[in-house]
Amino acid sequence: MIKVNKTRCKLCGLCISFCPQKNLEIKGKELTQKGAKCTKCKLCEKYCPELAIEVE
Repeated sequence: MIKVNKTRCKLCGLCISFCPQKNLEIKGKELTQKGAKCTKCKLCEKYCPELAIEVE
């Protein structure tokens, strides 16, 4: 499960670029998961410049 802090997230898209499963997308004005393909590699969390993502 990926938690996104909506106040910190600037929708830069870096997390989308680093996700090997292509499991993230921007819908409207929100970062969301496409499905349950997350392998918990934490690359999105690691490369988020705003520290807005937490992988559980």
